[in-house]
Amino acid sequence: RLTQRDTAQYTRDQYVADLQLAAGGWAPHGRAVHLYLNGLYWGLYRLHERPDEHFAAAYLGGNSDDYEVIKHSAGTVVHGTGQAYRDLLNLVNGEVQSADTFERIQERLDIRSLMDYLLINYYTGNWDWAHQNWYASCNTRDPLGRWQFHSWDAEHVMEALTYNNTG
Repeated sequence: RLTQRDTAQYTRDQYVADLQLAAGGWAPHGRAVHLYLNGLYWGLYRLHERPDEHFAAAYLGGNSDDYEVIKHSAGTVVHGTGQAYRDLLNLVNGEVQSADTFERIQERLDIRSLMDYLLINYYTGNWDWAHQNWYASCNTRDPLGRWQFHSWDAEHVMEALTYNNTG
């Protein structure tokens, strides 16, 4: 069986990020580059942004210190304390049947952007995602700040016509 290293296409990860950008979301911009180190050619690589607190501040406004950033899971805090994300999880894992609770979720989570993000990952058959390979950021100092999810490391997409990752 051929592995990812044997069949690298350099397009899948950026394709998913570009889809998220086209849908109006926030994902890393990138481009192909040829890498030379000390005059030795190392090949073709994809250079792209990392959706950390600096990325969020650059695209969403505010200062980088205003952001809480999570990567892969609630336990992997890239920047901030992680408390705002844990608060969001507690809210969505509770009783969401009431309009009041749903309003409180909408105050903390950009639901329209999340729907686009989910649809893109489902559509492309991203099997190496949800349990890992994502970033989320929120401006916790801005009363209008909402959690945004960002495409990350989506190279395992469009690998099988029949793959269904919707559960």
